[in-house]
Amino acid sequence: MAKQSQNLLLSCALCAVSVSTCFGFGADGHMIVGDIAWHRLNDQAKAAVREILGSETLAYAATWADRVRSDEDYDWIKPYH
Repeated sequence: MAKQSQNLLLSCALCAVSVSTCFGFGADGHMIVGDIAWHRLNDQAKAAVREILGSETLAYAATWADRVRSDEDYDWIKPYH
C-alpha cells in the first residue's frame, strides 16, 4: 500500500508541475492546432476557409487573437479568446 501511495503522490506532483504548460499554447501551439485542423477538413470546408482567409493559412489565422491582444480596438474579443 505504501508503494501505491508513493506512486499516487509522484503522479500528482508531476501533473501539478506540468499543468502550467497547458494554460497557454503560444504562437507555435496555436499554429500546430490550426494546421491539424486544416488537414482534417474536407475539400468543401477547405474551399470555404480559403474564401474567407484568402492566401492566409489557417495555421497563421489561429494566432490572430494573440496578435491583436494589445490593440485596444479588439478589447471586445478578450472574453472569447
